Amino acid sequence: MELVRSGSLFLVIAVASIMAQVHDVSPEVRQAVLLKNAGHAIKAEAILRTVLHQHPDSIPAMDELGLVLQAQGRRQEALLLFKKILKAEPDNAGVYSNMGICLEAMDRDDEALSAFKKAIELQPNLRSAHVDIANYYRYHNHLPKAIRHLKRAIEITPTDPIAHGGLGAVLSDMENWDEAEAQYRVLLKLAPRNVHGITELGNVLLRKGHTDRAIKRFEKALELSGGSWVRAMDGMGRAYREKGNLVEAEKYAKMAVAMRPVDVQSRDVLASVYQAEGHSKRAANEYATALRYNPTDKVASKRLPKLIVSMEKKDPNVKLPANVKQFGGVDLGTDIRTYPHEHLMGNGDEPTAGSSDSAQYILIGALVVVVGAALAIYLQCWSGNNEGYAPGYAPVGAGEEDDLYQSKGSFPGKDSLYEL
Repeated sequence: MELVRSGSLFLVIAVASIMAQVHDVSPEVRQAVLLKNAGHAIKAEAILRTVLHQHPDSIPAMDELGLVLQAQGRRQEALLLFKKILKAEPDNAGVYSNMGICLEAMDRDDEALSAFKKAIELQPNLRSAHVDIANYYRYHNHLPKAIRHLKRAIEITPTDPIAHGGLGAVLSDMENWDEAEAQYRVLLKLAPRNVHGITELGNVLLRKGHTDRAIKRFEKALELSGGSWVRAMDGMGRAYREKGNLVEAEKYAKMAVAMRPVDVQSRDVLASVYQAEGHSKRAANEYATALRYNPTDKVASKRLPKLIVSMEKKDPNVKLPANVKQFGGVDLGTDIRTYPHEHLMGNGDEPTAGSSDSAQYILIGALVVVVGAALAIYLQCWSGNNEGYAPGYAPVGAGEEDDLYQSKGSFPGKDSLYEL
């Protein structure tokens, strides 16, 4: 184990050197991580820049700042930071994986895949790298490859909820609902309060025809999230539409759109409810708006042309708004593909990337001398292994919900789990 091997260094390193290194896992960096995970990227950036002003060569601060910038869509800046780290630490597998995420979000897919493969080459047991490359393969519809890497991640860390959630997502893409349900139930055994896992289980149950059971799951997700989990609102809208309760369906669909107007899936759900109510123009407008935000939205691009034909057939003189006529011809430039890999699991109160792995390290670290333990934390966190982050430290951006379904790896509009 890496920590045990690191322990042999404890007695030969001077205390002064140890304490100099320990600053790199300072409370300031940890505070920045917590702020980023809570959605306060600007505050996190300010703290990290202060740390780097005082310690310009701090690898932890640079790495975390890269993730913060990436979460803000400032990918070129993030990429420069990751490259700077790799000049200093060319064997840092975790940074290669983070760089791959950044490159993929920039549509530099070949370079992204090379970065993911390099991370795994350098550190074959880096669980997060297997999850990241699985996400890449999922987006490119290489689902068997995605499954292989997710199963490898589970072999490395059987108690990792992220990998189980990711496997459930890919199995859902393949419409293997029974196995997908089984993976989400494993996720919820490991992380019972994880709102994403609860919502995804609800989605699977809905696809299997268990509408009432699905509604209970969505209600639970909304309860745990304080009523703010948009994906659960979408689920409620679809479930009530299936039950024929269009009043409730419209209520929840509108709530989702109001909470996050740029969300194409929520727009598609609301459009489908309007269609069921016979409000064709409203439905067309929502589909068109979804396509303006994401021209690759398969649900809207498939349904809107058919809806327009139907409307014109009923009334050849029907007046359609300009945005409906062009249905997606205008790109607002809103980049909604922000990408940490947590779209495979989501956020909530449960472990994010690296936290489940770090527990065993901490238990062993408690057995060594205090000064040695401090160095061990540093070595764990910044030796290129994202698995060794200290408790509460999420190396690849604990995903806010905005990152969850609007990343490349989330298959915007993919006709599978979220087919309306």
